[in-house]
Amino acid sequence: MQKFQNLTSTSLGQNYFTGVLPLELGTLKKLERLLMYQNRLSGEISDIFDNFTNLYILAIGNNQFSGRIPASIGQCTRLSIVDMEMNNLVGAIPMEIFQFNDLTTLNLQGNSLKGSIPPELKMEHLETMVISNNWLSGNIPKLEVIKRIENTCDG
Repeated sequence: MQKFQNLTSTSLGQNYFTGVLPLELGTLKKLERLLMYQNRLSGEISDIFDNFTNLYILAIGNNQFSGRIPASIGQCTRLSIVDMEMNNLVGAIPMEIFQFNDLTTLNLQGNSLKGSIPPELKMEHLETMVISNNWLSGNIPKLEVIKRIENTCDG
């Protein structure tokens, strides 16, 4: 990946790529868009986010990723779109995701995520949150747009 240090965008979605997210992706410090949705990628999502300070689109939905969403995603403070739908992700949604000021779209539907989401979100730009078909609980925060909430929520 040394030859690609100036790479700002990848668009590798809707193919039949297999394997895992290579750790070497984490060396691409200028990456702004990581589009690897609708493939056959699997394994745990590598802890590659430490250097992604310019990343604003993360689209890795419709794969076969497993494990937890790494807390290091919190380093991607410019994220505006996070799409990790239809994988096999487990555990709680990292609270760091709810700290992104520029986030407009959060799509985590169709995983096995548990826990709750903060009742008061301070993400001023969040317009769409799709979290259906998980095991989330708790109160639903007030948002401009919420699509397809099909969780067990108290309150």
